[in-house]
This record gives sequence, C-alpha cells and structure tokens, in this order.
Amino acid sequence: MKIIFSTFLLIILACTNKSAPELTEKREALQNQINPAINSGIKEIESINFRRTYVGHENLSDKELDKLYKSNPSLETYDIDSGIVNELNDSGLLKKTELILHHFENKKLTKEYLDDKNEILIACKYDSLSISKIDITIGNGAEKNHKALDFGGDHIIGIILKDVDDDDIKEILILTNYYVMNGDNFQLKIFKYK
Repeated sequence: MKIIFSTFLLIILACTNKSAPELTEKREALQNQINPAINSGIKEIESINFRRTYVGHENLSDKELDKLYKSNPSLETYDIDSGIVNELNDSGLLKKTELILHHFENKKLTKEYLDDKNEILIACKYDSLSISKIDITIGNGAEKNHKALDFGGDHIIGIILKDVDDDDIKEILILTNYYVMNGDNFQLKIFKYK
C-alpha cells in the first residue's frame, strides 16, 4: 500500500512540473486568499549582514582575543550611504559601519506597543526548543496580523523595537548570528507593521 501511495504521489509531483519555491509561493497565496489578514500587515523591509572575522587570531594574546570576541561586527557588502544605514546611525544602533551589539544582546520581547498611543500591541512567542523561531502577533483592536519567522537554526541574539524611520511606528529589529569560516556572521532583519 505504501508503494502504491508513494508512486501515486511521485506521479502527481511529476505532472505538476513545479519547483519547490513555486509550490511554496502557491501555498502562501492560497493561504492569503483564505485569510487575507495573515502576513498582510507585517513586512520585512531590510536584511543587513555584518561580520566579525577571526582571521589571524592565532597570533593574538589572550587579552587581544578577549577584545576581539567582544568587538562589534562590521557592515558587510552594503551601501554605506543608503537611507537605512543612515537611519540606523542616527538612531544609535550603528556607529558608522559597526553594529552596536549591546542594544540587542539578551533582549527578548513578549508584549509591548509599537506606537506611543498604546494602540498597536505586539506579542512574541519563542520556540523554546530551537530558539530560532518567533511567532509575532500584532493587533490594533479590530484585526490581528500573524507572522511566523524561522531563522533556520541561526541563534537569535535579540529582538528590539525602534522607530528608525521617524514615522511614529516602531520597527521590529531582530538580530541573529551563526559561525562560518573564521568568523561570526550577524544578520539584522527589520520588519514593519503597515
């Protein structure tokens, strides 16, 4: 019976001739048609990469190594003169091209407001097992918007709210990191409620 079912499933997949990303897009579009509030109000507006490299660390003293491990990561392959980099500098989260880590370290968000009038409530639930998944719910009284974020095993450094574009609605900034090839890579994702 399993063989017949597996064969039938393979025939269906072969006949659709769709790649996995196309199937995922169709599934998400169908979900949004069923419930347009899902993912409708929470959009990723930026993803910026930073890196702290350990190349040549084998020649450093213990004191120099400790300083290196505590240093801020530097902006990687991004236009330094872009609007978002300037906004992050103005808000104090960046110092020229360095991401100031202490703003994010161990910052977890459970419930808070995105606005000063306390009308837009954001709630976050973390996956306690992998600590690389966050479920975000934002409500403005009449409707609720949901977004499930999966960072694929990357470690979540912290999540903060900050109005970086001065529109009186705070953005959701999530910093994650992972180690690869003699360095720590950090990714800052910025989400906006619209």
